[in-house]
Parts: sequence; structure tokens; C-alpha cells
Amino acid sequence: MKIDHCTALVQLLKDAGCNPEIIHQFLSAMEKGRTEENLHLLYKHRQQLITVIHKDQKQLDVLDFLIYTLKNHEKEC
Repeated sequence: MKIDHCTALVQLLKDAGCNPEIIHQFLSAMEKGRTEENLHLLYKHRQQLITVIHKDQKQLDVLDFLIYTLKNHEKEC
């Protein structure tokens, strides 16, 4: 693998939110030609990101509900 290609790949992994451990595992597997292992790493990281997005979406939904409630109802408790 060329150095420029490797540098770009590492940057892409960082931009995707991969931590140094995942990046190391990815590069190690790539050197050994273990494409399936790399796919597994990427899919696993993707699932973790989706979990975070869903959690954040729930929080946004609650905030939207609170904003709606405050705008449309008198101060009640």
C-alpha cells in the first residue's frame, strides 16, 4: 500500500469516528489481506454510530415535545 493511500485511508477512518484501536486493527488486517475482518470492523462501528444516532434522536424528540408543550399550554405542573 502506498504511503499516500495509507494516510488517506487513516484519515477516512478517523473522519468516520474510528478510534486508534480500530484503525490499528483495520490496517493490520489489511496488510494480511483479511477483507472480511475489515468489513466486520466497519459494520460493527457503523452499528455503534446508529445506536448513538437513535439515542440522540430520542433526546431531540423529548426536547421537541417540551418546546411544543411550553408554547401551547399555560404553565402547569
